[in-house]
Amino acid sequence: MWVTKFLIFQGGVLDLLLLTALPLMGVSTFLDAIPYANATVVVGSGRSAEAFTVPKATIEGMYLQTIFGVVRLLAGLRPKDESIWLAAMASMLIEFAVTVHCALALSPSAAIMAGDKPLMDELMPGSFMVLMPFVWMLATYPQKKD
Repeated sequence: MWVTKFLIFQGGVLDLLLLTALPLMGVSTFLDAIPYANATVVVGSGRSAEAFTVPKATIEGMYLQTIFGVVRLLAGLRPKDESIWLAAMASMLIEFAVTVHCALALSPSAAIMAGDKPLMDELMPGSFMVLMPFVWMLATYPQKKD
């Protein structure tokens, strides 16, 4: 079916390779084609004095968590569906990778370098919240009934 081939191309080539892997390796040329890649969003009552701007990373993080939430909700509602179960488990590994990446990016901060704030303080809450359910989901993986 042509739709599945398009989804494989869109997910594998466009999203994972051009918009994820290459920017992580320092090639951000393809991100310029995306309108929201360098945006700050105005939130509040229009563009009035009460409005405030939210950085791009905050908006993207919020929507990333929304995607994770939808996938995990579907896995909870359809626990016998093997593919959505795998997608939910993958979302947990991706969230763990983002948590580790961000914590390591913060590691040169003065508090961590001085030993006042251990790196594990950055890693533990988020890591625990996604790795424990991942292990539980792995242990209760849906079995096919042939």
